[in-house]
Amino acid sequence: HDEQKNPVMKKVEAEMIKNIQSGHNLSTTLRAFPKSFSDSEVAMVESGEKTGKLNTALMQLATQIEKLSSLSKKLVGALIYPALIVFVMIGVVFVLMWQVVPKLIGMFSEFGGLPPATQALVNVSDFIQNYWYLFIAAPFVVLTLWTSWRKTEQGLFLTDKLLIHIPGVGGLLRKIIISRFARLLASLMGSGVSIVEALRIISGALGNEVYRQRLLLVRDDVSRGITMGKSLENDPLFPDMVTQMIKVGEETAKIDSIIIKVADFY
Repeated sequence: HDEQKNPVMKKVEAEMIKNIQSGHNLSTTLRAFPKSFSDSEVAMVESGEKTGKLNTALMQLATQIEKLSSLSKKLVGALIYPALIVFVMIGVVFVLMWQVVPKLIGMFSEFGGLPPATQALVNVSDFIQNYWYLFIAAPFVVLTLWTSWRKTEQGLFLTDKLLIHIPGVGGLLRKIIISRFARLLASLMGSGVSIVEALRIISGALGNEVYRQRLLLVRDDVSRGITMGKSLENDPLFPDMVTQMIKVGEETAKIDSIIIKVADFY
């Protein structure tokens, strides 16, 4: 606590110390701060307390957080370059339409009638010259509408579905989600959390509504006696390799040690 540099976490830790000194256990204390500790982290700690292996649970939790943090940094690194290229490309096109094409219009007019493609270019340039403010306002309008729509149940599902199907980026996002799913499942089950409870926790930790709803359906199937591998069979959201590894883990009762290989692979 004394070495904590983050003022927000320093305040949280001070409150945690008071709660623990008042007789509360660690998992109950963590649950009082949902903005700082996720359901999966609390569940792992609670399981460690119940099994008398809190130290092991905390070590597993530290490894999980380290791996997920590394994954997030790799995602940001992977997306920075293409995002920069797109931004520069849009800027170059805008400058060409704003500065270069107008200077060439006079020269074009000397040739009489313009080809359709050239005339279309001139029309676009004229539009940008006359309505340049729309191009500044458009990103803010689109972002506002997108954010408002995502707050609705249907909007959240459809926008998340769109994100995981965007060519190139969608494939990367699906791999990241699968990796996070596998690592959380391995950590929770390795800590003694039941598979039904683990699926509930993971569904809300993947950050994608499509996968959340699918995992809740899997949870319902498992609670009725259907294996997770069988429930996920032939599901396009989960690659065949993942499904097969889950089946092997269920058959050998070593799903936590097998599914972690999926996380490392992805």
